[in-house]
Amino acid sequence: MRGEARGLCVVWLAIGGVVACASPPRKPASESPAQHEGPPPPAGGDEAVAQLEREIDVHSRRLEHSDPEERVQGQLALADAYQRRGEQQLERLFQLDELRASASADRRAELDRLIAECREEEAAWYQRAASLYQEVLASSSPEALRGRAEARYGLASVRRRLGDPLGAVDLLEALVRDDPEHGLAWPARLELGDHAFAEQRFAEARGLYEEALRSSNARDHAYASYKLGWIAVNLDDGGAALEHWARVVERTRGDATQRSLGEAAAKDCVLAFAMVGRPEDAVKFFRRLHPALAPELLRRLAQHYRDRGQPEAALVVQAGMTSP
Repeated sequence: MRGEARGLCVVWLAIGGVVACASPPRKPASESPAQHEGPPPPAGGDEAVAQLEREIDVHSRRLEHSDPEERVQGQLALADAYQRRGEQQLERLFQLDELRASASADRRAELDRLIAECREEEAAWYQRAASLYQEVLASSSPEALRGRAEARYGLASVRRRLGDPLGAVDLLEALVRDDPEHGLAWPARLELGDHAFAEQRFAEARGLYEEALRSSNARDHAYASYKLGWIAVNLDDGGAALEHWARVVERTRGDATQRSLGEAAAKDCVLAFAMVGRPEDAVKFFRRLHPALAPELLRRLAQHYRDRGQPEAALVVQAGMTSP
């Protein structure tokens, strides 16, 4: 399903009274900037770019010769390819920014030029995708109506990339309203929930995440539970947060595709446990919750108690860590 991936919230911060979560930092480049003689290669390598350009050519030819019934699917396929081509440019921008951070003054001028060109190319690919999605949405044919949800979801993603988050929200709301049971309506609810959460509209966000719990997709379900835990923390309900996050750990156990979310939930359980748990129960709880991470989680909990001015609680946790 297109557009299913999303960044995971893994670190908690206090921002403006709202406990928020930040995306993990990008991995540092495997090659030192000093090793580059010229611009970095295209993101994903020359072959990845060439392969996608061949795909774009195939979809373009298909669109030129397709009959009306196939035209909508051709438009959606080509728009998706354009969008992925723009995302390749976005990855290249990260590479160029990393180079610029440690470049000499002379080198920065050249990199600034490359960055500007890359941004223009990225926007151009997204604009091409947007035009095709809009064509589908402007059509009243039965085929276009069947592709409406996919076009709205794709165009919402493009709108965000082009700096129009409110336009993206309008499209996602229309998708959920008009096609509430479509497969893309569930990730749309999650994105709308994230938007409401960021604006501290917790009741609205909670309703959207709770709706997403009806999704048959395990990833959607786990992410909704994870974010419900953060809403509970912001409403000072540590017990509910602990329940949500522990459930995420349990449901993602053994699923390699959700490992990062499960580990994030286990680490966030430290915050919730400190709110409602008893220090003497910590060792038993965390060893059951996530045996592999338990030592790290208990060290985090002890430090959290110390940071809150509860050294006695920290000592209880540390003492329990030495028990079999």
